[in-house]
Amino acid sequence: GVYEALAERGYAYGPVFQGLRDAWRRGDEVFVEAEVPPEGRGDAARCAIHPALLDAGLHGVGLGGLISDDGRAYLPFSWSGVRLHAVGASAVRMTLAPAGPDAVSLRVTDEAGQAVLTADSLVLRPVAEGQLAEAGVGNRGVLHRVRWVDAGVCSVGSFVEWGEVAAGGVVPDCVVLAGADLACVLEVSRAWVAEERFEGSRLVVVTRGAVSVGGEGVEDVTGGAVWGLVRSAQSEHPGRFVLVDADADADVDM
Repeated sequence: GVYEALAERGYAYGPVFQGLRDAWRRGDEVFVEAEVPPEGRGDAARCAIHPALLDAGLHGVGLGGLISDDGRAYLPFSWSGVRLHAVGASAVRMTLAPAGPDAVSLRVTDEAGQAVLTADSLVLRPVAEGQLAEAGVGNRGVLHRVRWVDAGVCSVGSFVEWGEVAAGGVVPDCVVLAGADLACVLEVSRAWVAEERFEGSRLVVVTRGAVSVGGEGVEDVTGGAVWGLVRSAQSEHPGRFVLVDADADADVDM
């Protein structure tokens, strides 16, 4: 009856997000078993941790008095001390414990007991009654829209690949980083904003099948995470980063 009770509070979870399987309470701790339902397991191996799996584990928060029981829906607000230890899990065991007012700590392991993810604190905040329903996908009038524009990234001959400038040398207008994983993009992005020799140039991060522009399928979930990381960098360092997807119908710059 967990998901029926959650629906009464305004949560509307689709089948992939209904992965909570068991929960126990010991004192002020809650122990949860969760798994990705069959229809979502094809993506689990491509994720650091499947978002539906992580969310399903967090459904145990309401079972142990870890947040204020005032009848309102609570949503994740801020994370701290997050560490990823393994990737690709399709089933996990999660320990939730108090970490302050309306905050929990997480310890996530796989079925063999090997660490998957830990977090010192996840703070949750209440949502006003009816707010979740008002923001539903059927209510398109309240949503922001994405407008794709031509990137116009680089002229021929004005760019090189990252490997050619990583250790030194002349930096052209654009430097291309293609096919890199999330850890590599994070490392390169840090170097890009830290070293003076890259000032005045743009880092063009190229993915393949990570986003859809004209309705084509998204094939690379990890690439989607790269887009999220680089878009954060774009907001902090305007004009320094460009995103391009090689499989999209059009090259785009967000």
